[in-house]
Amino acid sequence: MSLVSSDSEGEQNELRSLQEKLESTMKLVTNLSGQLSELKDQMTEQRKQKQRIGLLGHPPHMNVNPQQPA
Repeated sequence: MSLVSSDSEGEQNELRSLQEKLESTMKLVTNLSGQLSELKDQMTEQRKQKQRIGLLGHPPHMNVNPQQPA
């Protein structure tokens, strides 16, 4: 009987350990997802600022693809 209870106890300990690792991993994934979202927002804002600078720094072009005379 002691072997059965020892095996069961070992399995319970292993399950607890795996559950703790899973919870820790889930927290890390949540944290990283938040950081990625923040980085995405920063990159989007940076791109907008560069576009604004580009628009303000250069006169607007009326013909994006000017055609050559035939």
